Amino acid sequence: MSITRLDTQEALVALDIDTSILATEKPEDYALQVTLMDGGECVLSWSGGIAEGKSLTFSLSRPKLWWPRPYGAPYLYQFSLSLCRGGELIQQRTQQFGIRTIAILQEDQPDGRSFQIAVNGKKIFIRGANWVPINTVYTDIKEEDYENLIDYAAKGNVSMLRIWGGGIY
Repeated sequence: MSITRLDTQEALVALDIDTSILATEKPEDYALQVTLMDGGECVLSWSGGIAEGKSLTFSLSRPKLWWPRPYGAPYLYQFSLSLCRGGELIQQRTQQFGIRTIAILQEDQPDGRSFQIAVNGKKIFIRGANWVPINTVYTDIKEEDYENLIDYAAKGNVSMLRIWGGGIY
């Protein structure tokens, strides 16, 4: 999924679906269903064949944008893709995603080049921290250890964690 154009009035979203797994099957036996939910409201509903669904483009009017803390809410839409055969649901995937653009702005200055981040076209200050491994023995790390440390970062208004190159993601 990619955003091909974004402004305050409209987001143009492109969706590419890999259907190569169905190469040995009859594509006409399958149908795709796509839904996009904004809270409890359906803002997109599409159904069609595999050929039409391989590449979809749709627009959202007045999209709710994802923002890093503390500049706004990290708004998430819910996307659902269903694969049906003969009218029967055989597989479904649902995930959340945010609509935003991020750009690194570098401009010439007397002493070099600037390095600034813009989110949704707005220059912002990123409050960052370095993330290093919690423990050198990864199997000793509990999920709650990660949750506590990320919660501390959020309470400190950290909006980006830089992960050390030898760390795990």
